[in-house]
Amino acid sequence: MQGTWVDIICRELQNHAAANARELIAATRTELDIDANSRATIVLLIALEFSKLSEAMPLFSESLASPNEQVRECAVRGLENLDSKEARRLLFEHRSNQSQRP
Repeated sequence: MQGTWVDIICRELQNHAAANARELIAATRTELDIDANSRATIVLLIALEFSKLSEAMPLFSESLASPNEQVRECAVRGLENLDSKEARRLLFEHRSNQSQRP
């Protein structure tokens, strides 16, 4: 039964997120009480569907510093999709920092 609710929620997000992408990005950036899995799901949705919006850049940048690996991976994917000079710089810095960790 739980899978049914997830399917409904995902479908609703897909159907309505595009019209409210900027609000979704802003809310995700400011809402501190989102668990890591939900944040990763939202960042992934934005990375896949709305990464070309300039408003997504700060969310992806902030998400690179997340303690949750899944959130960081979604942010990397979003920056790769954005493919701007600033996105490539952030990815370079992130990957350099990752390679310096033990």
